[in-house]
Amino acid sequence: MKAKVNDKIRIVNKMNDWSMDYKEGDIFTVESTWYGGVNVKSASGIPLSLDEVEYEILQEESPSDTGKKINVLFHADSERGIEKALQSAAGFLQYERGEKNPVELEILAEGEAVSGFQASSSNQELLCQLQKEGVKFAACKKAAESLHISEEEIILGIRMVESGIAELIEKQNQGFAYIKM
Repeated sequence: MKAKVNDKIRIVNKMNDWSMDYKEGDIFTVESTWYGGVNVKSASGIPLSLDEVEYEILQEESPSDTGKKINVLFHADSERGIEKALQSAAGFLQYERGEKNPVELEILAEGEAVSGFQASSSNQELLCQLQKEGVKFAACKKAAESLHISEEEIILGIRMVESGIAELIEKQNQGFAYIKM
C-alpha cells in the first residue's frame, strides 16, 4: 500500500547511515509523495526523502466516543517546572493512549526551564522518549540568550521560538488546554 499525504509513517529500516536527521522508530507525517517513496520533514525541519523500504504506514487509531482530539500545552518557567512537565506529559500520554484518545501535546519552556532542554541535561532521556511519542517541544529564544545557552546546546528537534508568550497565546487560540508547571 502506498503512503498518501498526511499519513503517519514509522521508520523501520533506515537506509541513509550518514544522516543524523532520522533514526529507526521515528514517526513522521507525509508531506508529499514520489514514485519510490515519500517526503517528510525531520523534527528539526530538515526535508527528507524516504524510500518505500524505509518506513511502514501507521494505521489511525479509532478515537474514543467523543472523537475529539485532546490538545494540551504544558508551560514551565523553572528547572523544577520542566521536570514536572516532562513527567506529567509521560503519564498523561500513557493514560490517554489507554483510553484511545488522540492527543497533541507540546511542552513550552521559558526562563530557567530552557536549561532543561540542553543536551547535557539529566532530562535528555525522557525528553527524547517523549519526542519519539510525538510530543513537540518549544523553547523561548530570549530566555536561552539570557541564560547564555546557544541553540547548538539545545537537544535536536526542539523548536526555538522568538517569544514564549506569543507561542502560548497562539496555542491557546488553537484550542490547546493550558497547564502551568
